[in-house]
Amino acid sequence: METLQSKSFYELLQLGPQQMKQIIKQTPKEEKKKYIFNMIVRNLLVVLFAIIFVGGASGIFGKNNTSVAVAFFCILLQGRYVNYGYNIKTSIINLGIMSIIFAIDSQISPNLPPFLAFIVNFSLLGIIIVMTCNNPRLGNIAVYVDSYLFTTFMGPQTTHELKLRFIEVVIGFVICAYSFYKHNKNKDQSITFSSTIKIFDFKNTVAQWQFKLMFGLSLGLFVGEIFHLPRYFWIAIAGLSVLAPFGEFSIKKRIVGRTFGIIMGCLFFYLLVLILPAKYLFLVGPLGGFLVGFTTTYHWSSAFNCFGALSLAASIYGANFALGLRIFNNLLGCILSTIFVVIYLWLLKKSKLSTNVE
Repeated sequence: METLQSKSFYELLQLGPQQMKQIIKQTPKEEKKKYIFNMIVRNLLVVLFAIIFVGGASGIFGKNNTSVAVAFFCILLQGRYVNYGYNIKTSIINLGIMSIIFAIDSQISPNLPPFLAFIVNFSLLGIIIVMTCNNPRLGNIAVYVDSYLFTTFMGPQTTHELKLRFIEVVIGFVICAYSFYKHNKNKDQSITFSSTIKIFDFKNTVAQWQFKLMFGLSLGLFVGEIFHLPRYFWIAIAGLSVLAPFGEFSIKKRIVGRTFGIIMGCLFFYLLVLILPAKYLFLVGPLGGFLVGFTTTYHWSSAFNCFGALSLAASIYGANFALGLRIFNNLLGCILSTIFVVIYLWLLKKSKLSTNVE
């Protein structure tokens, strides 16, 4: 506690919501304002940086390539603190391979029949999951899976936009690789990707967890495509809340948290649509990002993360349809993932393999 409080204002800006709330909670009442102010400034700076980074990229490379900017923005923020569990050389190579996937994925699975799309999604998600998450407890998998889903299903519509996407990916890779090297160069120096692959064993709980993610997410996308659901990648994003945790966790608690967050997020968004003039609705997305910076629980993070997704969907489908679609796809994603996990664990038990992937 004393160590945290002795940090400079700039050093405090580097802390996450959980750490800052802990400091505020344990700080004498007369000093709380200092840390509350620091937290507000931090969140404002993150939102401002997001607007400049994502908005600038959108202006240069086109609105249909905004998903690439969002992906690299999230990777840039998280890469400062969390590595892949490999040495820096391996990690940079893996980041490069993943960047290539981001450049081309929108031209592959969305244009294939459902079964072939399932195979492609399973393969590409598998590559990303194995390359970026050797240690599930680091909790970094959501950023990379979400980035794949964004870039795959929110892609360019013309050849010119596709060319711009390649340029954007190269720039994003260079920025993130530099930051990643700067902050992670001394981590896990003895671990290489090739050595990890050589000892890959499906009896290992990490391997079982990785396969659970690969298959479960691809299955959600398959169902969405089969029934021609708009924004069906939301099904996979919701399913991630059930599939991503590693170790002991409650599926029921995760589903309740996700459902609560989605319903509350949709309710807040609807109220903002009623209150704000149409010309100010572009502020709803950044507002959600600002509020996420104060949350330390999954359900409230899910609620405020709705704002950006709903803003974009509402501009395409209208607010009412976007709200109903958000709730339906998320509930479907949670239900499908739960059914899959139950069957998956049953099969592991029947085959006498470890069942510690929950």
